[in-house]
Amino acid sequence: MKLFFCVILVLLVLLAHGNGLFGDLVSDDVGYRDWTPNLAECGVNLRTLFSYVTLKIFGISDPLWLHLPNLIFHMGCVVLLFYVLGAGYPGLMGAAIFAVHPLTTESVAWISGGPYVYAGFFMLLSLWAFKRFLWASLLFYIIAVLMCSEKAAIFPLILLVWVCFNRDRYTRLIPFFLFMGLMAYWALAFRMPERLANLEYAYQVRPRSVSAFTLLPISTTRYIELFVWPEKLTFYHTNMVLTYQEYWSRAGILLLILANMAYLFIDNQRKELFWLLVFFISLIPVLLPFGLSWVVAERYVYFGTICLSAVAGMVLSKAGKTGIFIFLVIMTALTTQTWFRNREWRHEFFLWRATEKYSNSSMLHRNLGEMYSRFGNYPKAENHLVKSLKMRPSPEAYHNLAVVYNRQGRTADAKQLLQRAFQLNPNYLKGVYRERHN
Repeated sequence: MKLFFCVILVLLVLLAHGNGLFGDLVSDDVGYRDWTPNLAECGVNLRTLFSYVTLKIFGISDPLWLHLPNLIFHMGCVVLLFYVLGAGYPGLMGAAIFAVHPLTTESVAWISGGPYVYAGFFMLLSLWAFKRFLWASLLFYIIAVLMCSEKAAIFPLILLVWVCFNRDRYTRLIPFFLFMGLMAYWALAFRMPERLANLEYAYQVRPRSVSAFTLLPISTTRYIELFVWPEKLTFYHTNMVLTYQEYWSRAGILLLILANMAYLFIDNQRKELFWLLVFFISLIPVLLPFGLSWVVAERYVYFGTICLSAVAGMVLSKAGKTGIFIFLVIMTALTTQTWFRNREWRHEFFLWRATEKYSNSSMLHRNLGEMYSRFGNYPKAENHLVKSLKMRPSPEAYHNLAVVYNRQGRTADAKQLLQRAFQLNPNYLKGVYRERHN
């Protein structure tokens, strides 16, 4: 019966996400077209390593092979969640909701979102190993988790919470947590500088102080809102400026959620409380008050979606026939929306047009301008790039607008824009020159 349920879950993933396999390279993925695979560059990054192996075997002619690992690992996450939740009806419902939820689309359909899927897979694999006391294999899983993303450094805390909720079963674990602490330090000490350098080089983003009290109500309630009602999904969640009334409304909702968690603790409902706690813990790396991450990004909540799906499965399984009816309605709606969301990720034109519905940012207009420039629609390209520069000047936008002007024969204007780009970030134009002459 368990095997049958696993097959059903895999088929659900294929039904909802299968059309994403045939997508083109979009956003950061475009860099794969000019990337020469080099094993030395892969280092300890699993996404780069998988991409290296894929490109060596299949080449870049068909992006399907680069999309495939994300889909396979998402299937693995779904099946593992089913087993971690106990392989019963609550686990089946929770895993099924997670399998088809549109909030996971960005991580699964976007090749560059792969690290969040890989990290989720190895986190669940580690929890499963904990349940079965597979200590030797657990070390590999932990290392693999921390090779996926620096944000996975929080994973030892998740395991610690698991142990606290099952303290009657786990003893003598101090050496393991010392090891995990060292791995977390490694992830932060060696991966974070790379992240900072990339942000400063590519986006001119520098660390800045952001109040955690401001971030917490906005970010957590927005993620829960997107899980419960995933209507306004977009690549850039930039419209996050709230009025005082909106902010305090979200703060009130957060307090109600925390009060409900306190009730679950008093009522000794460990399973629901555990997954709600882990939801908040999984967001800690992107809620740090340094301004290094987006306030809201759908890929950040991939593991959080696992947690909320688990809670949803437990709640629905307790509601009898009514719960089953609600579950079927939810599954139909989520599967349909995920299928259409994957269509938006299949080509950059559809992605940026879909993003434009719910976002209005400098980066969005810059990407639209670059896209229209490549399509030869220079008036629209100029319009979007000028909007981007008015919102936030960047060397990329100046450079892209210079390309548009140069193709229109406006070489004097193009030179002026290149000078401005050089003044903002000399390294950016040097990088563009190196890429075109390698």
